[in-house]
Amino acid sequence: MAKVLILVPTYNQKREYLLECLKSIKNQTFKDFRCCILDDGSQNREETEALAKEYKFDYVWQENEGIGSIRNLGIKQIKDENFLCYISSDDSLELDYIQVMYNAAQEYPDTILYSNYYLMDENLNIIQQTNYVNYDIYEDFVMAVVESAKKNQMFVNYNLFAPVKLLQDCLFNPDK
Repeated sequence: MAKVLILVPTYNQKREYLLECLKSIKNQTFKDFRCCILDDGSQNREETEALAKEYKFDYVWQENEGIGSIRNLGIKQIKDENFLCYISSDDSLELDYIQVMYNAAQEYPDTILYSNYYLMDENLNIIQQTNYVNYDIYEDFVMAVVESAKKNQMFVNYNLFAPVKLLQDCLFNPDK
C-alpha cells in the first residue's frame, strides 16, 4: 500500500484550478501515494469525476454537507497509509512538496505539519509568502485556528500533512 494518502476536498471548483492541482499531484517526485478526490456535492460532478479517472485517482462523492463533513469522509478513506495529506483543490504544489513533507514527518513523527505557501495573482506574481510552521501538539494547532477566528481571519492554509495516527480519530466540525 501507499505511504501517503492525499485527500483533495472540492466543491464546484473551476476546471482549470482543479486540473492544475491534479497535475501538480501527479507530477510529484515522491510517488508512493494514493490520491482521493472528495467531492462535496459539486454541480460539475461528471467533469470532476472524469478528471479523477483521467489521473487514476480515487473519487468519492457525497451530498453537499460542508468542508468539515467532506474532510471526515476523507479520513474514512484511509487504508494502510501511514500519512495523511490534505490539499486544497485550487492549490498547485511544488514538484517536491510531498517528498519534503514526508522527510519532515520522518524527523518530527508526532507532528501536524503545514508548509510554506505563496499567495499569487492571476499573472502568477507572488503577492505574499508564509514561513514553514509545525505544531508539535494538536492543542497548539487548535489554538492557532481559534486565534485566527477571534481576529476574523480565515486560517488560510488548509493543507496539512500528518501521521494517520494523529488524525484517524479526529472529527472536523461538520459545518455547512
